[in-house]
Amino acid sequence: MRAVFLLPAALTAAMVAAFAVDVPFHDQFELVPHLERLYSGSLSWADFDKQHNESRILVPQTVFLLTAWLTGFDSRAQLIPSFLCVFLAGLILFRLGTLLPARAPLPWFAFLPCALLWFGWRQHESLLWGACLVNTMVVLGVVAALYFLWRSAELPWCFPLAILAAAGASFSQGSGLFVWPLGMACLVVLEFPFIERVRKLAAWGFIGFAVVLAYFANYRQQVNPWPTGWGYVFANPRAALDYSLVYLGSSLAGSGVQAWIAGAITAAAFAVVFWHAVRDREFRRAAVPPLALMVYVLATLAMVLPSRLGLGVGQAYSSRYTVTTCLGPVAVVLAGSLLRSRSRFHAAAFHGFLVVMAVGIGLGYRQAYGAVQSDYRQRLAARADLLCFDRVPDGRLAPALYPDANRVRHDAQILRRHNLSVFRGGAVCSAPAQSGMLYYGMPNGPVAQLVRALP
Repeated sequence: MRAVFLLPAALTAAMVAAFAVDVPFHDQFELVPHLERLYSGSLSWADFDKQHNESRILVPQTVFLLTAWLTGFDSRAQLIPSFLCVFLAGLILFRLGTLLPARAPLPWFAFLPCALLWFGWRQHESLLWGACLVNTMVVLGVVAALYFLWRSAELPWCFPLAILAAAGASFSQGSGLFVWPLGMACLVVLEFPFIERVRKLAAWGFIGFAVVLAYFANYRQQVNPWPTGWGYVFANPRAALDYSLVYLGSSLAGSGVQAWIAGAITAAAFAVVFWHAVRDREFRRAAVPPLALMVYVLATLAMVLPSRLGLGVGQAYSSRYTVTTCLGPVAVVLAGSLLRSRSRFHAAAFHGFLVVMAVGIGLGYRQAYGAVQSDYRQRLAARADLLCFDRVPDGRLAPALYPDANRVRHDAQILRRHNLSVFRGGAVCSAPAQSGMLYYGMPNGPVAQLVRALP
């Protein structure tokens, strides 16, 4: 059974190692001013307690600065904690699947699509772009918080771990704040002695309230150049519906249309599971973790929809979202494991959803491999252009590296002055573009050749 989890993880780790490129890309340039203060000795708390877009990212920002300091701002180093977040969250979900009190344990072929989806290449942006650590870290925090909260019914020492994980999720991305009301609901549904329930609700609520206050202290409203807000959503109901379905199905598809279909199936599966949860108290208590994960996915949709619908429906298919949206199908499988033995209909529906997952995963891997190769070539070229930033035209720097070519030139001077990023070791413009095997090989090494040979 362990091989079902470890083999997809190893395959994805090999992909990351083969296609990682040491070049800062878009949001990673936001770190350069902080590095300037770090190396000039003027770093302050404000450099850690940073707001990025709508989120306060204290925890990822700390990891960004630490890895940059340890490695000379090697962009590949940021991929290590990001992959570890995905791996640890997957490990928790795998453990959850073995602990749920199903009448019949899940067979290995039910775990396999979950593992292939969780480590799927559709989330290649989260795996190959260090800035997406905010996405992977909040997912780990939410999954860990809900798991430890669930386990605290039997293991009291898990409750403090749930609080720590929830706080970490809150300061990784704005969607992490949803874990506090979700946790309150879980504590209400789970079986606890009355006094213990009251104590845990009070502690969870008090600490959650304190975290929310700290989060919104000095918070600034994000202003975007595209239409935003719920007013825009209600004015465009068809686009909002399409965006929602594409978002929910983005991890199980190789195109936007396929994502729409997969999203409709996933939404229907959500509805069936929630219907059973409302009607069946025993199932509701047994399925607390997967139910909470499904609600979390819907909560992230409610957060993304008004802020990103103005960019178009196609934006919902973005690879960076799939580390979050793949929680939905995995949660359906976990909840379905508690329902599949109730009748032949439940068993058929459960296995039918596994087939949908298998098809979607295959389509997703095929599309993602082409996208990974394309991004790899573009970033190799961008790396060479950054080395020659004072010689190449603006069109080579923007938007490939960052939307503003002048910002690229300014930050490149800082990086070169401190021998950071592509300028480490005194690299000059004539140096060939290099990729990385994350310190453990060459771009044409055996692992890279193996990954590139995959169909």
